[in-house]
Amino acid sequence: MYFLQCSSKLFFLKELLTHPHICRDWRRCMAVEHMTRGELERLQQRKLQKLLRYAVLHVPFYRNYAQEHHWDIDALSLEQFPVLDKAAFRSHEAEFISDEYDRSRLECCHTSGSTGEPFCFYSDPKERTYTYATFWRGLARAGIRPGDKRVWVKGIDETAQLPPVARCRRKLWSMINRCLLVDAHFLTVSPEHLARTVENIRRYNPVYFHGYAASIAEIARWVKESGRDARSLFPSLRAVVSESEKLYPEQRELFEEVFRVPVYENYGSVEFGMIAQPDTDGNLLLNEDHIVAESTGGDEEAVITNLDSFAFPFIRYKNGDRIRLGGDQGHALPFRRLNMVLGRMTECLKLPSGGTLQAFAITSAVYNLSEWIRSYQFIQTDLEHLKLLVVPCREKLPEDVVRKISAYIHDVSGGTLQTDIEYVTRIPLTKNGKRLFVISQIDHQSGR
Repeated sequence: MYFLQCSSKLFFLKELLTHPHICRDWRRCMAVEHMTRGELERLQQRKLQKLLRYAVLHVPFYRNYAQEHHWDIDALSLEQFPVLDKAAFRSHEAEFISDEYDRSRLECCHTSGSTGEPFCFYSDPKERTYTYATFWRGLARAGIRPGDKRVWVKGIDETAQLPPVARCRRKLWSMINRCLLVDAHFLTVSPEHLARTVENIRRYNPVYFHGYAASIAEIARWVKESGRDARSLFPSLRAVVSESEKLYPEQRELFEEVFRVPVYENYGSVEFGMIAQPDTDGNLLLNEDHIVAESTGGDEEAVITNLDSFAFPFIRYKNGDRIRLGGDQGHALPFRRLNMVLGRMTECLKLPSGGTLQAFAITSAVYNLSEWIRSYQFIQTDLEHLKLLVVPCREKLPEDVVRKISAYIHDVSGGTLQTDIEYVTRIPLTKNGKRLFVISQIDHQSGR
């Protein structure tokens, strides 16, 4: 069995202790890949109906809602349930906890807060085993086994001074989990810190990089600019796996050029685990045995239902992302394709016409300008103005480059957006270590 072939006996022992049903759920999870499309749809519907019925019977918020709307419990449909956002869950937190669970025995989990609105939800660790299995299923398509050595780039704030006990715990966790933690904040402190990090990674010799694409790109650029050969630095490297933020085309090209390994993009969240993962051809496929994905409205807002969470059900939850759903054709697996992750709502620019401009359309303005631009961030201040923060490779951008950027933004926005360039020495990361390339300071509901 795949899990029994993991690279570390200690890692496997830890998995059995923390996820007692991992082998069972792994078998169930992998069996889905061999289903027909019809079999997968029937499995999804069975899990969905079980969840909806349970929510109406045992979750106070949905029980009250069903009573107010006089639902027939034997004829429930997903469309009956309200679409909810973070504000709804935050304001009714206690009402979303099942009456069959003891709150004190549940784990309080926090969302990342990348929209500025983190909140706490509750989770039963036993319910997360299948979610965890879907994560490894996606990595298996990339040839990665549980226990393979990885570099995990995330916002762990290594710049803060940890007490000795906490440092020991982190080192022990890293050893058992076969993982070298790299702080995204640490990579931007200075060139010396970045060089030291690369040397640590070289000594660790990982099988794959995992985490924030923007931060992994810092490592890739250092390797490229230093003239070092990545295959010599990291001889065991087999893949780069991006998650927790959008992977832009220029980042993918950089990874493929420097590391010369396949690049994969995972799409998920703290609330759901892996929503979609790539197949071997790079198609992003929805984990439809674990979630139900909808896309609503002209903005194509993602609405996600977690099929494996009963203690604190997420049913028709707007997670703040914009997605474009696809069909189930063109690949060997039974899952429906996720054609595109368009980014977060706050990363889309609002136009005077009422439409929106996707983040990747804006970032294309600086595509292939790495000779001049080390780092950048677009900030929309009002409906007609866009500020571009630039950390230049030299003192300033050449006038022809400035004109090229301004002309592109002008054209792609239909002549409505003017661009002002501001030179800075550093662009701050978010508290959780993410780099936002596009920020809209406009309320997308009001347009102000």
